[in-house]
Amino acid sequence: VVAGVFGLISIMDYFWPDRGVSLSISDTHRPGLYRRMRALGRPDAPIGGVLTGTAALAVGVSLVETPCTAGFPILWTDLLAARDVNTATAVALFMVYMGVFLVDELLIFSGAVITMRAAKLQEEHGRMLKLVAGVVMLALAITMAVDPARLESVGGTLVVFGGAGVVVALVAALDARRHRHHLVS
Repeated sequence: VVAGVFGLISIMDYFWPDRGVSLSISDTHRPGLYRRMRALGRPDAPIGGVLTGTAALAVGVSLVETPCTAGFPILWTDLLAARDVNTATAVALFMVYMGVFLVDELLIFSGAVITMRAAKLQEEHGRMLKLVAGVVMLALAITMAVDPARLESVGGTLVVFGGAGVVVALVAALDARRHRHHLVS
């Protein structure tokens, strides 16, 4: 239910940004966050302050992002509980999950370090990420409510994710077509 609600909120945020409930960092918090991040990157900043500031900033951003990313760990934990997995196995599987979950973050960070600059995420990219995350969370929530056994096999799981991917592709194509038609008229 929680993952389904997070999914619906993300999907609604794709269609109606800046209206209603949102799991995004608000526009009022972004300037201060960006200002603090830039201050940490100054060449004359003392290393102790940089490390402390980086840690504090990471904790703050994590707290703000938690509602955005909590749906997937909740689903994963629920899957483990439904399978009556013992504690040691659950911890090991959760560590694997978190490792995979953080791979994209590590790739982005590595790319930023290598190029020494991060590409600016445009608004349309952020909206698309909301759509993808929302549809995947909703698909997983519906599957867990209707047919949780489907997620017990790799093939069944791929069908759920593939179905979510098809829905995202259709919505994105229809939305792009609507925007092109709107620009022509």
